[in-house]
Amino acid sequence: MKNTFFIGLALSLFVCFNASAKKSSDAKKAETTQKAPLEEAFDEATAKERNPELKKEDCLYEPREVMIEVHAGLNMSDYSSDYHQTDYKFGPFIGIGADFPIKNIFSIAPELNISVIGAKVNYTDTIRAKERLTYLEIPLYARWQFSHNQSKPFVAIAPTVGIGLGGKRCYETDTRLMDQSEQEKVPLFAPNQETEETNAIYKKADFGFKIKAGVYVKTKWAVTIGYQFGLVNICNNKYFDEIIPGYYNDRVIVNAPSVKNSNIFAAYSYYW
Repeated sequence: MKNTFFIGLALSLFVCFNASAKKSSDAKKAETTQKAPLEEAFDEATAKERNPELKKEDCLYEPREVMIEVHAGLNMSDYSSDYHQTDYKFGPFIGIGADFPIKNIFSIAPELNISVIGAKVNYTDTIRAKERLTYLEIPLYARWQFSHNQSKPFVAIAPTVGIGLGGKRCYETDTRLMDQSEQEKVPLFAPNQETEETNAIYKKADFGFKIKAGVYVKTKWAVTIGYQFGLVNICNNKYFDEIIPGYYNDRVIVNAPSVKNSNIFAAYSYYW
């Protein structure tokens, strides 16, 4: 009887000791988890354990903050035209931007850019020129980011407004085919002071869309490639009404030609 009593007492003490040790271990584990920084173990299971009300997408992506960026890149631009034969022309662009997160995978990213675009234009079989257009561009991107790893791919789309700051046409034809006025640079966004025209050839205002894709490299740097297409005919009807009625480069015209900007661009950005 005494042996049975001592055996039962020993089993009771053993069960109580195990329960106490387990409770102490669980408390220590919970304290360690609470003190651990978020970035050391940021996964869905850990996030759910800390806050069961989190949605899946909030568990997979780290919280983001407002970021500022500077960027520079290269344009390969052309015209979408129903009148002139054109070729690609290269030009630089620089700008600044910001990224305002709305959700962990979505943000609004406005930019302010100085961009040089244009095209090589074949006006006739003997007259060719380079047209250089400098714009102040203001795109407003909607951007989606797809990963919480160190390399973060993203895509973005934006309406963009362009304001012409300056434009020149430089002829490349044998100067013996031209008079003195044609050999000089022709302004495109302003009336030509040396001729009788009083209206600019191209309108200063432009509107279109930009789409781009890129990837963050080492968190603070990003590389991007994209495409821009204009929706507005930049040719000025008033200019074509002012030149020889009904003719331009020996061709009969009724309205101004349709010329829209088109551009492939690549950029390198730094964020902070």
